[in-house]
Amino acid sequence: LDVTMGDYALLASGFPRRPGSEDVEAEIKRFFIQAFPDLRIIGVSVCWDYTDSQSKRWVQDRCERILQELDCEFDDIYGQGVRSRIEASATATAVGGRLSDDKVGRNCDP
Repeated sequence: LDVTMGDYALLASGFPRRPGSEDVEAEIKRFFIQAFPDLRIIGVSVCWDYTDSQSKRWVQDRCERILQELDCEFDDIYGQGVRSRIEASATATAVGGRLSDDKVGRNCDP
């Protein structure tokens, strides 16, 4: 039996638009916990409308920050030399893709 999140999901709609700078997921989760105290609410995932340029930029910035954090974790585990060799190989074989020039040698200081 293959059990997935879809087996235990609830789709709720009609919420007012909110900026991504607010912790909307936590607020909605608190609402459902209060509304259904007998149920175990695991989490909430919000579908964001990021069609406007400000939202697109926020999503892009957030993704870049997360990728940098993952790069730093990778470097801590395997060493920066490994990632540099992987990226050099990817750059040499990439066709039509966009690879950021700032990935190699990132500053991972807190």
